[in-house]
Order: sequence, then structure tokens, then C-alpha cells
Amino acid sequence: MSLAPVAAVSSASDPDRPLAEAVNEHDLTRDPYPIFDRLRQEAPLHWYEPLGAYLVTRWEDCERVLLHPERFTGLEGGLGRARGDRVFGTPTILASNGELHRGLRRAVDGPLRPRVVRDHLESVIRPVVKRRLERLLERASADLVAEYFEPISVRCLGDLLGLQEIDDDTLRDWFAGMVSGLTNESLAEAGFARSDATRADIARVVAPMVERLRGEPDDTALSHMIHGGRDAGDPRTLEEILPTLAVYITGGMQEPGHGCASAMYGLLVEPEQLQRVREDPALVLRAVEEGIRWISPIGHTERQVVEETELGGVRLQPGDAVYLMLSAANRDPAQFADPERFDIDRENRRHIAFGGGMHVCAGNAFGRAIMRVALEELLVAAPDLRLEPGAEIPVTGWHFRSPRRLPVLL
Repeated sequence: MSLAPVAAVSSASDPDRPLAEAVNEHDLTRDPYPIFDRLRQEAPLHWYEPLGAYLVTRWEDCERVLLHPERFTGLEGGLGRARGDRVFGTPTILASNGELHRGLRRAVDGPLRPRVVRDHLESVIRPVVKRRLERLLERASADLVAEYFEPISVRCLGDLLGLQEIDDDTLRDWFAGMVSGLTNESLAEAGFARSDATRADIARVVAPMVERLRGEPDDTALSHMIHGGRDAGDPRTLEEILPTLAVYITGGMQEPGHGCASAMYGLLVEPEQLQRVREDPALVLRAVEEGIRWISPIGHTERQVVEETELGGVRLQPGDAVYLMLSAANRDPAQFADPERFDIDRENRRHIAFGGGMHVCAGNAFGRAIMRVALEELLVAAPDLRLEPGAEIPVTGWHFRSPRRLPVLL
């Protein structure tokens, strides 16, 4: 018998409530899925004024956009581009196209390629996981999100970048600071204060590292950002790499941990599946993939229309922005049977939690590796792990969504 996940009650499914009222930041943050269900049925493309863009909620429409970069490119204007530029600076890997995008991908892809990530399993990821697990097992109970998954996620990416001297709390603060700007829908200047301060702090800390690495390259991801895809003697400057480094931190510092928390939560509320994964570690990767389909850590990705086209019954014009709601597409009943349920035996396991096409998340292999190793080691080391009786599991967010706490008995 499975336990029902804790979910907020939303009035968005009330058919008498106008869509313009139902689709709002408060309800989306609390529980977006009833809103997405209604949008898929009534308005698969819905104009959302705070973002200055259409929300795309059906799988088939999201997939079409992802697979046709000749019609839908990275944002080159609009509110989304203005917000991204304000938070990260320019140019970023998210909003660039053509040769500029290819150059920025060459700056980040090398250390994140699947073949290279396999080497990171033992040199970077597993040592971090084992150290954190040793501390965790000293306790009779713990919050897996704050005390295990998030610290592992930030430490693994920090070590890959070469930021071993930067403590975990600082790295987590960097992530939270950048996210605060990205979720500033009003674009009010005060809403960017924390992200501005965070970006300045990142620049201050890494500036001497960049200066050293420009002359003395090493095997860190930060060094690759400086030298990857460039001619010898022409390393990138701090100003050239800072926007993409900020994107790297925002998209990768916490999200593997949040994805792992979702997978673990799914297993905990489906104890029969948890027992099977304990008995067969080969099923861990299935749990990871189902977890990030079920609760996608990054809720959306953005594109801009290049030429007049029809999508979801709406005629789009060049320059229109579309927000592909990855979390909605990953629960589309037209694509997934019983999409609200966590199910490692799901016949169709092809999700788009990492996006797709030319802008697919560069860190998807590294993120998957972190999640897999963290779950593997935890389930072996804590065979009696279970949810704390009576615990409420808050799951919030729509730009970024995950369980915020996961209190367990070890």
C-alpha cells in the first residue's frame, strides 16, 4: 500500500474561475499541476503577462519546439531575455544562438561529456557522497534534503569547477542568490539586489583563480571554460566566462540534489518500489529518471519564434517568446499513463527534464551521475531508512520545484 504524497489544494481546477485569475505566481508556486492540467485542456498555449510569453504545456508542442531550432531559437529579446541578461550578464549559453552558442558550448561541454563523467564517478562524486554519508549516519534522524542531497550536489559541482576552497554554505548561497533574480517576475529593481550582490561576490572570489588559470591551465571545469575551444595563447577573460559560470551555478549547483530528493521521495511514498530498488541496485537509475519526470527540478526553458508558425492552435509571430513548461509536459497524460504517480516500471520513460535539442542541459550526464551515486550509497548504508511518521513533505515552486524537506529515520 503506497502513501499519498502531500500536495497543496488549488482552486485552479475550478472551471468557473477565469484562466487569467487561475494562472498566477502564488498558485503556480504552491501546486502548478492542476493549473497545467487545465491549460492543456483549455489553452495549450496561454499568454502569461508577467513573463511576456506563452506558456506551452502539452508534450507534443514542447517536443516540437525543442527539435526545431530553425523555427525556435534561444531568447533574443523580450522580458525573459531582459531578466536573464540582468541576472547573469551577457552573453550566456542559454540565450545565444549560432556560432556564439557553439563557442560557449565548447567552453563547458568538455568536462561534462558522458565519457569524461564516467571518470568523475570515482575521482569527484563518490568521495563527496561517502564523506557526507559518514556524517549523516552518525544521526538517528535527518532531513535528507538539507543534510545530504543538497550538500552533495553543491560540493560535487564545486569540486568539478575547482572551487574546493569555497565552503558548501557559500556555494548554496550563490545558487539561492542567482535564483532570487530569475524569479523576480515584476522586474522591480529591488528584486535584483540579491542576485546583483551574488554575481559580484562570484566575480570577486573567482577573479584570482581565473587570472592564474589563464597562464597555468589545469583539469578543472573552470580552466576548461577559459581555454576550451580557444586557440593557444587566447584564453577567455573573467568578463567572458562570468555570465556562463553564473548559469552553470544556477542550473547545476542545487538541481541534481533536488532531483535526487524527488526520486527518494517517490520511493518513500511507494514502499514496494523502494524495496525492489534496495534488492536490485540496477533499478536506481530508473528511480532517478522517474523522479525527475515526476517532479522536474527545473520547471521550464525558453525559446523565441523565428518565423510565423502555428503551435497549439495559436498563430505565433517572429519575436514571440514561448516558455516550454517541462514539468507540465512530463505529466501530460497523452504521453504518460497515470502521470501523477511515481512508477519505476513506467513503460515510457522518455522525459524532457533536461530540455532537448541544441540547448539540452550540458550537465545532464554529470547530474544523473550525482543522483545515481547518492541514492546507491544511501540505500546500501541505511537499509532501514523510512519517512519520519507524521512528517509533512512540502513540495513547492514552479520555476524550480522539489521537496523542501525530507525528514527520515535512519
